[in-house]
Amino acid sequence: MMNMEEFAKAILVAVREKSDGTFGAWITTVTKNNDVKLTGISTVSPDSSSGLSVYIDDYYKAYRQGKIGVDSIAEEIYRQITKHRGGLKEINTADFLQWDMIKHHIYAKLVNADWNEEELGTVPHRHFLDLAVVYYIKVDGAENAGMLSMKIRNQYLEMWGHKVILHLEDQEVEYYARLRDMEEALGKAFFRIHKGYVIGLSHVESYSRAEVVLAGGHRLPVSKYKYGEFVKAYLRFLQQGGTGK
Repeated sequence: MMNMEEFAKAILVAVREKSDGTFGAWITTVTKNNDVKLTGISTVSPDSSSGLSVYIDDYYKAYRQGKIGVDSIAEEIYRQITKHRGGLKEINTADFLQWDMIKHHIYAKLVNADWNEEELGTVPHRHFLDLAVVYYIKVDGAENAGMLSMKIRNQYLEMWGHKVILHLEDQEVEYYARLRDMEEALGKAFFRIHKGYVIGLSHVESYSRAEVVLAGGHRLPVSKYKYGEFVKAYLRFLQQGGTGK
């Protein structure tokens, strides 16, 4: 009797033989809600960026119970793949790099925070009572397969530039937002000196064309495109008594 790893490899080999190069296939392991780990056969066509996964955990249980053999399981998985992959719409993975292309396709989902503690360390989330809000990207799938989705992970936010770290006097707070939105909300007592930094003008100790030195000796780079605007904003801030009003 094969263990799960051996079973998955045997299914993969059989599915690849049946596909005869019409699509690629590999083994994937994903963590779903409530910390449930699933093993699947994922596919992608040579001429397409779209693909799908067929999870084999229930098939493995049936195999261990002697209800079905590896060959029959591989045939069924191959049938499922060929049935649905023809209806999959093309997924342009380049779109995932563009926040403006993706932002209207994001939806939220509630999961149990305790059961998903490990998984929550890899995804952006917000706590709500004993639950956590996680986020997905909606992807158009096969017409008869319903909605496909892709969980948003921390690296996507870094790619979109949405991970913000607030440096306070006695702590650092991490959360996810757009610096542009934060800049607008903070007002004129703050200035964006670089695409990655918004500073409080009251904390400026000195500056040059290359950098700003903040209280505590922290040095941050100044964009050459922002330097002139920064000087004007800082002098205006001082003339107004350091209030930014």
